[in-house]
Amino acid sequence: MKVSILSRFVDGPYGGGNQFLKALVSYLQERGKYETDPLRADIVLVNSKDMLEYVPELVEKHKKTIVHRVDGVFGVYRGQAHLHLDHQVYYFLKNFANGVIYQSNWSKVCHKQNGAPTHSNETVIYNAPNPNIFNRKPSNNDLHANKVKIVTTSWSPNVRKGFGTLQFLDQNLDFEKYEYIFVGQSPVKFKNIKMLEPLPSEKLAQVIKSCDIFITATENDTCSNSLIEALSCGLPAIGLQSGGTPEIIREGGQIFNNNEELLTSIDEVATNLDMYKNNIFVESLEDIGRKYYNFMRRCHDIKHLHR
Repeated sequence: MKVSILSRFVDGPYGGGNQFLKALVSYLQERGKYETDPLRADIVLVNSKDMLEYVPELVEKHKKTIVHRVDGVFGVYRGQAHLHLDHQVYYFLKNFANGVIYQSNWSKVCHKQNGAPTHSNETVIYNAPNPNIFNRKPSNNDLHANKVKIVTTSWSPNVRKGFGTLQFLDQNLDFEKYEYIFVGQSPVKFKNIKMLEPLPSEKLAQVIKSCDIFITATENDTCSNSLIEALSCGLPAIGLQSGGTPEIIREGGQIFNNNEELLTSIDEVATNLDMYKNNIFVESLEDIGRKYYNFMRRCHDIKHLHR
């Protein structure tokens, strides 16, 4: 049973969805279950709103099994001006999908509240990074100093990525005790936080492994790939009480509601790094890839059972 993923893949630094899907392709290829050409595949995995224009022909002419991986709620994450993208996705869920994958429980609930149809075959499966890159193996790039090192990564410069919170930390964090690195694209400049341009995954992992704590202040994030990458590298995380972030961090860090709580959380995690590190739980690409494949195959079997 072969799977093809309908997505415009981008090499180098890019968004989390792109990075996860590339890792999923590698997982499927290593097991002989991936087909580049969707016309030669049994199952086509469609990602969010991408390339939906090809789906009707794949279904009506080529009779392909379609599994739809749903992203965040555009109307919530990007604003009401993008609500039409959610309606487009829901139309395809209702009329073409044989199965639906949500990336977090929060995402599933939020989509239902915004009009997503209930599907007979739907599930929640988180993301996972490439284990050959994002893992707990020590980095050769030893950047450790006497200070506790904090890192935030973000490909997108969207203000909802928490840049207001980063500005607060830039002005109020004790930089005698902490060092802070931001990797990615930012719409604001920092005085104390060190900024690095977007890095390819291998170099990004080296920077992450040189740090002690990961912080994400993103609002309404479905299933942050950058957060999962950091946790997979063994970094306790501190995240905003928003979106799917709390269900990913679990006991491997702290959740905050406002800037004052964030400062307290940073001190708490910094004081108990080993405890939080030992509490990290993230599913491996092996586990996530198997869940994806088994669910897609089940959708295919159910479709043909009812023909």
